[in-house]
Amino acid sequence: MGASALLSSNKARDQSHSKYELTHLVRAHTGSNDKHFNCVRLAQDDEGKVGVSLSKEVMFVAGDALKTNITTLGR
Repeated sequence: MGASALLSSNKARDQSHSKYELTHLVRAHTGSNDKHFNCVRLAQDDEGKVGVSLSKEVMFVAGDALKTNITTLGR
């Protein structure tokens, strides 16, 4: 998100400085799959601090979502 936020702006005054233009936006929702839904969660540790918990499948899930997005763009 950091790089895309740097390149895009919704302010009219930034339009003349823009080097790129967003032409396609693809978003795949894979949360209906239990493995995808549970790979990133907010969890509380033993000290009561809330943090993000990542499962071992997070790389597989990210790759699957990326593959779905690229396939959708190719249509």
